[in-house]
Amino acid sequence: MRKLEEVMQQMEEISYGWLDIYDNKHINTIDQLTKLYRVSSPEEVLKNKIGICFDQVELERKLFELDYETQSYAIFNHLMAHSFLILHKEDDYIYFEHSSPQSKGIYHFSKEEEALEYATQRFKENHHIKADKKVDLVPYSPLEQGTTFQEIKDIVYYEKEKREGSHK
Repeated sequence: MRKLEEVMQQMEEISYGWLDIYDNKHINTIDQLTKLYRVSSPEEVLKNKIGICFDQVELERKLFELDYETQSYAIFNHLMAHSFLILHKEDDYIYFEHSSPQSKGIYHFSKEEEALEYATQRFKENHHIKADKKVDLVPYSPLEQGTTFQEIKDIVYYEKEKREGSHK
């Protein structure tokens, strides 16, 4: 079984960056991300040692899939977006966060709702979003290598609409 701390240590080798649709590397920049970004495979993230939150979540999912149930979430408002992973085993829900430097850590909760509430609060604090401003939190399925930024938005908004439609 992979220990949480071992995976976090492995993730420490990954820097903020991304591959574009032409396989060019972009390091520490979001310039042109919405036009050129595509999801890297876990193997590409390990090889290139770069990834944004969506890439890192897919690598983390692969590293944990044998030991935990995993669920990825996208959290966003009209300006910012982030993704993260919740791990579940028995009565333990773990908010595993590497890609957000201000929130990096391994946080344990007894209920999934508590983990999600904490992750949402951290996102708001990190991005200076007023407490009363709404952010959207949407679970999403694993992303395929090559998925573009626009496709991620479409997937997340589709999941959001589907969930809201089922709650009406």
